[in-house]
Formats: sequence, structure tokens, C-alpha cells
Amino acid sequence: MTPSTSAKSSSRLTLKVVSPSAPPLPAATSSSPPIKATSVAPPTPYTARRRLIFSAVIAGMIGASLFPITYEVGGTVILEAKPGNRRAVTTTIPGTIETLAPAIQPGTMVKQGQVIATLRSRELEREIAQVQQEIAEAKQQIENQQRQQIRAEAAVKAAIATRQALEQQVVLAEQVAQENVPSQIQEIQTTIATKQTLLASAERELRRYDELLHDGAISQAARDKVQRDRDMIAGEVETAQQTLASTQQKLRNQAQDIQIQASRQTVLVAAEQQTAESEWQMQAISDRLAQLHHRLTKLQQDQQQLVLRAPISGVVITPDFALKLGRELKTDQGLLEIVKLDELTGYVEIDEQDINYIQNGKPVRFRLSHDKLKSFDARVERTIPNVQSDQTKQRRTVAVLIHVNNPDGQLQNGSSGYARVYSETIPLYQRVGREILRLFSFERL
Repeated sequence: MTPSTSAKSSSRLTLKVVSPSAPPLPAATSSSPPIKATSVAPPTPYTARRRLIFSAVIAGMIGASLFPITYEVGGTVILEAKPGNRRAVTTTIPGTIETLAPAIQPGTMVKQGQVIATLRSRELEREIAQVQQEIAEAKQQIENQQRQQIRAEAAVKAAIATRQALEQQVVLAEQVAQENVPSQIQEIQTTIATKQTLLASAERELRRYDELLHDGAISQAARDKVQRDRDMIAGEVETAQQTLASTQQKLRNQAQDIQIQASRQTVLVAAEQQTAESEWQMQAISDRLAQLHHRLTKLQQDQQQLVLRAPISGVVITPDFALKLGRELKTDQGLLEIVKLDELTGYVEIDEQDINYIQNGKPVRFRLSHDKLKSFDARVERTIPNVQSDQTKQRRTVAVLIHVNNPDGQLQNGSSGYARVYSETIPLYQRVGREILRLFSFERL
């Protein structure tokens, strides 16, 4: 034992409790034993210190129980791309996958509008070729119709010119006929009648002179003079008849000119009808040509749809899509899927009894199953009002939809982990009470 230890021990041993002086007690009787005096030791400094420490601990526990803390609701979380951020590369025109972009693989980042693949539709190619052939034929028909229309227009112009010339001639002839021809014919006819009367008288006179010459009453010279007079009158009659015939022929020619004019008028009408029909056919062919061009434009636009492009910027998540090369891709099929990862949606599975502690907009912190050392932040969007039971039918859960910003693309579609949703701020004792009630409720299930 060290000196310090022995000194301490001796100091403790020297402490004695001395009872105060008391008056002498009366003599004891034989019936009752004597009463011995007892003494109460005052508390030592060690005992007082323990009481003080205990009181401080109790006060600290009470104070700590009043300390406000944030109440947390936890559960498993699964990350998914938002519905609008997950798009499939599809086609509106069925075709055979002819080429695939070699640089695009599962997990590759692509930009919106980037070429993913090209398809080939032989049916579309045949239809385009047929429309192009019909366009070429329509153009040839238009050229032929244009030449025909030019000829018809020339015929119309010629018929119009001829008609105008005939109209002028007829007008002149009619004017002449109205003014001169009837009176001239009447005058010629009168002259012929007079000349024929004179000719008949001259022929009678010539017969009489022939008889006189036969009888020797007159000389041959006298008879020849009468013959000459008769021949002159006969010539005048013949001239008048020729003039009459010529005048009548002129009238007949005028009538023929009128008939020719009517015929030319018919030619003009036919030429005008041909021109109108040619214009109508030209318009019909032009309309059909416009329809064919419109159809060809639509088919060429459809052909451009065979070049498949990325509908959004994101990451390719479809595996083994390169095996589809050379196969037919229909309109209800997708070649691959692209996910935009800058924003994700998470579904946190919590107990049904914790639904009242979830508030929209509250912060969320979660860790992934494959990397529990790193945490990520999110916020509550809403609670999905659909209660589900697990396989044991002993736990009822509710899904909480959270919004996750992922600008650097660290989080992947389909990742899972554990999330804590931060709710209201409550004292510690309430938190402990809730946990006790939770355990009690769980034990009763």
C-alpha cells in the first residue's frame, strides 16, 4: 500500500460520529429492556455527487426528448424514366431494315434527329415508279394536245378570215343583185322578145324574097340584103340570150356563194368546237397532272419516313436490336427505345400507416443498392392512391411518386435502392412514441 493510500485510509478512520449529551434516563424496570440510542449518518460528498449526476442525466434526457427532429418515412425506391422521356423508334411505313447506324449501340447517347436506321419498301418504290410513268404520259398528252390546240386555233382563224371575205363578197353581190340584176334581166328579156319578133318578121320576109327570086321577080342582091338583115337580127337575139344566160349564171354564182358561206360557217363552228374540246381536254390533263404531282410528293415524303431518326435525345436501352437488320419492321413494332435521363421518376414503397406523413414537395434522399456510399436528392410529387399488399398479406403499402433531377446522367433507368422521405419536424419523444406504436401495430398483425 502506498503512503498516499494509507493516509487516505487513516483520515477516513479518524472520522467519528459523536452523539450529543443527553439527560440521564430513569432507571429501567425489570419489565422493559433498556432503550439504546441510534444515530443517523449525514450524506457523504460521494453520495451527493451521484445524486447530482443522476438528476442531470434525467434532466438531459427530458431536454433531449424535447429536441425537435425531422420525421422520416422510408421504403424501397425504383427509378424509371418519365413517360414523356421514354420513346421508341418506330416507322409509319412498313419496310425492310436495310441499314443500321454502326456507331449506335445499347447504352450509346444519341441526339434528337440523329439517323438510326434506313428502311426499304419495294411496294412504295413500285408505286413511285408507276406515278412517275403516269406523269410522263400525261406530259406527252399535254404536248400532243397543245399541238392539236394550235392547229384548231389556226383553223378557227382561217375559217373566220374566209367567212369575213365571203361576207364582204356576198354583201357586194347582194347589193349588185338588188340594184342591177333584176332590171337587167327584164331588159334583156324584153330585148330578146323584140328581137325574136323582128327575127320572125325577117324570116317571113326572107321566105317571100326567096319566092320572088325563084320567080325571077327580084335580083339575087336584093334577096341577100334581106338575108343579111335577118342574120343580123338573129345575132342580136343570140347575143341577148347569152347576156341573159350570163346574168342568170351570175345569180346562180351568188346563190352558190351564199351556200359556200353557210358551209364555211359550219367549218368555223366545227373549228371552234374542236378548240373548246381541246381546251377542255387540256384542262383535264393538267388537273390530272397536278394530282399526280401531289401524289408523287406524298409518296416521296413517305419514302423519307423510311429514314428513322431519334425522336428525342437520350440513351439507347434496347439490347440486341442489331439482330433485326434485314427483317421487316411493321408500324406496330419498335426498333429500339431511347430514354432521356435528365429527369427521372421514382416510386417509393412506404407503409400504409405512414401516408399521412407524406407531403408534396418535401425533400427525399436515397441511396442505390449497388452504391450505398453515395446519396441522391429528390422531392415528393404526389402519393398514388392505391394500397397494395405484399405476398404475405401482412404488410400494406402505398407508392409515393418522387421527382429526380439527373443532369449528369449518373442515375440509370430501372435502378433501385432505399429512400427516406423527410416529413414534419417533431420532438424526439413523439418520434420514439410513433416508433413504439409502429412496432406494436406490427406485432398485432
